[in-house]
Amino acid sequence: MSALFVALVVASVPAEARGLTLNFGARVESFYSYSFNEPSNGVNNYRIIDNRHNSFGLSAVAAHLQADFHGAHARVALWVGHTPSTIYAGEPTADDSLGPSDASVWRLLEEAYAGYRFDMGLTIQGGLFLGPIGLESVRAHENWNWSSSILNFGFPFYHTGLRANLDVGPHHTVSVWAVNGF
Repeated sequence: MSALFVALVVASVPAEARGLTLNFGARVESFYSYSFNEPSNGVNNYRIIDNRHNSFGLSAVAAHLQADFHGAHARVALWVGHTPSTIYAGEPTADDSLGPSDASVWRLLEEAYAGYRFDMGLTIQGGLFLGPIGLESVRAHENWNWSSSILNFGFPFYHTGLRANLDVGPHHTVSVWAVNGF
């Protein structure tokens, strides 16, 4: 099977005003997938995101806004496409005192968190984060390969909770996470 992924990453655009820095960015991830097996049903077995034979696909269209103000910061990233629909398909359905929750509620949200960075190099954040585990990310442009391996789908794609990062050198960080589920 062969898959060609193309990602367009639009450079972030910073804007500053009296200590407030706003950063907006966007990306488009698309692909063409072809299987040399030419499956009769058009489905490439053992593929998750690029699972259609001889077709173009729109994997993800995403946009983010990040705000920084004297150490306080927040980031919200929204996305649509085949990737978010696929990875949130397993989101459990719940209807409790907080209201209904299922994949349709969460699939548009890639990341949403807020935090504070202290002068000593400690950053504390809370919210929804992309998973830090594994060699691959759900963002195609961050991977060594454009198409995700089947092993990538054994790891969590996202976490909700708190995380603390401490810079212990110019190239090293120690992280502690307290997250909901795995």
